[in-house]
Amino acid sequence: MTFIQYTGFKLSAFFRITIYSGSERIVLLIPFLGVVIKFPKSRKGSRINLAEWIFWRKYRNPFCQETLFSFRLPSLKEKCFYWINVQRLAYQPCDMDPDEFLIKTSILTRRMAEYDLHHFKVPANFCYDKNGRLKMLDYGHVQTRQVIKAYGYRLYTGFDKNIRQTIDDLMELIDALEGIRDIQLKKK
Repeated sequence: MTFIQYTGFKLSAFFRITIYSGSERIVLLIPFLGVVIKFPKSRKGSRINLAEWIFWRKYRNPFCQETLFSFRLPSLKEKCFYWINVQRLAYQPCDMDPDEFLIKTSILTRRMAEYDLHHFKVPANFCYDKNGRLKMLDYGHVQTRQVIKAYGYRLYTGFDKNIRQTIDDLMELIDALEGIRDIQLKKK
């Protein structure tokens, strides 16, 4: 999700809140509580929050940043409820070059990450835990969850920000995958 950062406000050096606005949600970072609160801007944003919460509760994939709880509030404009998520605050943001990040995730997911460029081309959707392992912050979309189900654990354990990978490494993977596909076709 691409966010626009608003200045936020400080009550003191300790009590600081930063506000981000995405296309479907508004996100409040509250470091002194150690949480992120995701407010939907629309029904779609509410569905994304609910899907994220259900996915976390069902799979508890270590690649996903933990969603602590979700609750619903009535809408003031419409006769419906909006789901609000409370997520654990990231330990360290991922600030890699977007192209290099996409190459790394493409290699680890055998190019499946390329089907969800909205999330996997934006390193700001990711963070590192205290052990330096990659975690995903925004996983409410269907394509994103498919990648996580198939390769989430591999991304969590195999991603190394210190190893430089280039487009040549990705091309080697593509050649290897095409070679495997050709062998499988010849067997049929």
